[in-house]
Amino acid sequence: FWMANTKIPLDIIWIDSNDKIVDISKNTPPCTETGNMQAMCKTYKPKENALYVLEVNGGWTEKNDVETGDKVEFIE
Repeated sequence: FWMANTKIPLDIIWIDSNDKIVDISKNTPPCTETGNMQAMCKTYKPKENALYVLEVNGGWTEKNDVETGDKVEFIE
């Protein structure tokens, strides 16, 4: 993931195939580069393999006590 064209910091929650949170990139800052400079934006990846990603406002995981190792539930 990269944060080009993003206006606010995000928490990026990485979730594996067993619905477990394997990593959280907290308060990931927006990339302010524009045009061809967007290629200079930092990229983010999880420490372990992930199948899903959930992006929420920066600081949300801390406010809601969400941590690596927690399980998520998908509701249809």
